[in-house]
Amino acid sequence: MSSRPPQSLRTLLSEGDRRTVGQVSTVVDLVLADCNRLAELIPLITDPQPELAMRAADATGKISRDHADWLQPYRRTILRIPEQTSQPEPCWHWCQIIPRLQLTSRQVTSIVDRMVSFLDSPSSILKTFALQGLVDMCDHNPKLVPRVRKIVAEAARTGTKAMQARARKLIQHL
Repeated sequence: MSSRPPQSLRTLLSEGDRRTVGQVSTVVDLVLADCNRLAELIPLITDPQPELAMRAADATGKISRDHADWLQPYRRTILRIPEQTSQPEPCWHWCQIIPRLQLTSRQVTSIVDRMVSFLDSPSSILKTFALQGLVDMCDHNPKLVPRVRKIVAEAARTGTKAMQARARKLIQHL
């Protein structure tokens, strides 16, 4: 009886056009069955193929909800994602993933600065994810609350309609 080689995560995540999630759920299931496959998944987040990078980031974000500890060995690589891609989609997911990791105070400072820089992005979705990420960072870093409250309050006054609505909800969380 021969065993089949494992399916390539790259191949699975390359299927479909940019408007679809493709095989993200299959990839999540494969990684949940073998967390060592994160070594194959994480580098795909900065792949030059936009669809692949977007789906790899989505899969990583879904895995991080329940298994953020699995990502700790890849923390440095994950921290560098915004510097290694010009695509907004991996950065959306980065804003979700990062607050779930254990971080040093120096890393927290750098991350907050990066998320604040996303508020100048042309992508309104990235701006909204950055606001959410900033608030999520406060859950483990209460010293950030005053700064983040100011940022969110400003977005509630001056952001796009979607940002204003999201910011009003986020202020309540703070």
